[in-house]
Amino acid sequence: MRNLLALWLIIVSPAFLIPQINSAPQSLVLTHVTVIDMTGAPPKPNMTVVIASNRITLLGRDTEVSAPPNARVIDASGKFLIPGLWDMHAHTVYDRADDTERTLLPLFVINGVSGIRNLGSINSIEQINRWRAQVSDGRLIAPRIVIGQQVDGFGGDKVSFVYRVRSAAEARAAVERIKREGFDFVKVYSRLSREEYFAATDEAKRLGLPFAGHVPLAVGVGDASDAGQKSIEHLEGMLVTTSSDEARIRIEWMEYEQRVKALNGQPQPPALEAQNFRLIAESLDTFNEEKAARLYSLFARNGTYHCPTLVIHRAWGSLAHPALFTDARLRYVPVKQRSSVNSYLDAVRSWPAERKAIVERLFQSRLRMVREMQRAGVELLAGTDTAYGYPVGGFALHDELSLFVQAGLTPMEALRTATYNPAKYLGLLDALGTVEKGKVAHLVLLEANPLDDISNTQRINAVIMNGRYLPKEELQRMLANIEAAANRR
Repeated sequence: MRNLLALWLIIVSPAFLIPQINSAPQSLVLTHVTVIDMTGAPPKPNMTVVIASNRITLLGRDTEVSAPPNARVIDASGKFLIPGLWDMHAHTVYDRADDTERTLLPLFVINGVSGIRNLGSINSIEQINRWRAQVSDGRLIAPRIVIGQQVDGFGGDKVSFVYRVRSAAEARAAVERIKREGFDFVKVYSRLSREEYFAATDEAKRLGLPFAGHVPLAVGVGDASDAGQKSIEHLEGMLVTTSSDEARIRIEWMEYEQRVKALNGQPQPPALEAQNFRLIAESLDTFNEEKAARLYSLFARNGTYHCPTLVIHRAWGSLAHPALFTDARLRYVPVKQRSSVNSYLDAVRSWPAERKAIVERLFQSRLRMVREMQRAGVELLAGTDTAYGYPVGGFALHDELSLFVQAGLTPMEALRTATYNPAKYLGLLDALGTVEKGKVAHLVLLEANPLDDISNTQRINAVIMNGRYLPKEELQRMLANIEAAANRR
């Protein structure tokens, strides 16, 4: 409870994430709008929404609500109003902070993304807090940032923003440091030993810090859920745990991970890569529906959220069609970061057809898992794993919503993964996640009904950030500035 209160203060305090916008002192009124409030109610046509400073102060039928004197009135006839969106799995890892400020953060804004959960950043907590302060006083138009810090074992990728540990004692010390430095949550990662994982999570619970992230092979998703892991990212661990041959495959995969760890970040030899793909294929071949159903029930019972990041899995599963990576939206990614996409493609172009077929099967299995989780009552979160170059920030969140619908969710259920569910996850439903009187005015005005076609979330007429009205013309100017900054050498 203390932690929820602390997180609430971080997110709603004027010193951080939900400011009083000095540049929007007059009331803003939207008339004749259809409100999709995300409370579970059907769309409400012919509504008037009054916003003063950064709050929704009145909401009702056009015949019942009048605009205050001197208000700015927007005729929103034919438009649809939804809450601001969240990308619940993103990273700020551009090596230049000004690239992040000029390209990545405003890309979220123009796509109606008013909040991100940052699961690993090259930026220091001091830089993150500077951005929060700049958002607070109106100097920076950007989403709110909830920031976690990663704890992992040694080996694997050599990224700088990880606290690496070699023992349970070091794991506890790392979590204490994360608490002391002011991060919002702990991100547990894949190469923690079982002892290190439970030491870290026990310390997090003792200190009142949520923990989320990957699930180490040595732990398993069921044990992670029972331990209180708040969310599981990328459907990590699901492939192994749903296999009817779990024990053998888990042992072999742990042996594979140890061999990768010993490489200390060096490229894998072909035989080791082949073992990885063989284990993926064998796990898919031995998928057990009953085991999966029991896991889904456990997640629902424990309140364990899943953030599948389908958009990054689609990229991985579409390597047979590399045109995906010629996405025109890459022009909004800084040139240096864009080159990482080409490097990635170069590494996989030589894959044989059978390997590409395996990753496509893997993607399809993840779509089925998401559908069955939704039906079982598991809470889902929309996240993209936006990081170095692809997927493209902001735009990818709309792609993720479309993939949720492709998986079998209704458009309403998909929208909840980026609105209501994130607010509930963060304990902030009193302020965010729905369009209701008293809520913070993070809103997206759409030109077509997203419940008819989820792709209509991309037809943005205006974004309202903390009460600040950004019409389409201003969003287009922002986009032109982003493109210029991204292509500046």
